[in-house]
Amino acid sequence: MLSAQDYQPVNFSYSSSRISLKEALIIITADIKPGWRLYAQNNIGPMKLEFSYPSSTGSSALDSTTEPLPLNSTDETTGLQVNYFKDHVVFQQRIRTKTALTFFRGQISFTASKGDNVMGPITIPFSLMVR
Repeated sequence: MLSAQDYQPVNFSYSSSRISLKEALIIITADIKPGWRLYAQNNIGPMKLEFSYPSSTGSSALDSTTEPLPLNSTDETTGLQVNYFKDHVVFQQRIRTKTALTFFRGQISFTASKGDNVMGPITIPFSLMVR
């Protein structure tokens, strides 16, 4: 049973850092509540993390979103090998910008679990100003 406290098991925050006049790094930080798992990008099926970035006239994503090496275990419910993060994780996305001041948008779709409780996939949009 999920409590009101568990309703939002993962909180994301966003920042950016300039690499050059035409490139920047989007930093996506996930703070994961104790006992919860945030599934990584390279899982099979719905228990995975996905980042998407719609086309924009001011910026575009370069390459894929990077993540650190996840933890790995066998899921007791499905018997599948799953990759996940606990506590805190930072993702990075390089972008190309056309101007010094750019508005960047994206979307995160994620699944999180705590024991037998699975939430997701949950999709949240985000946006930030890149300076």
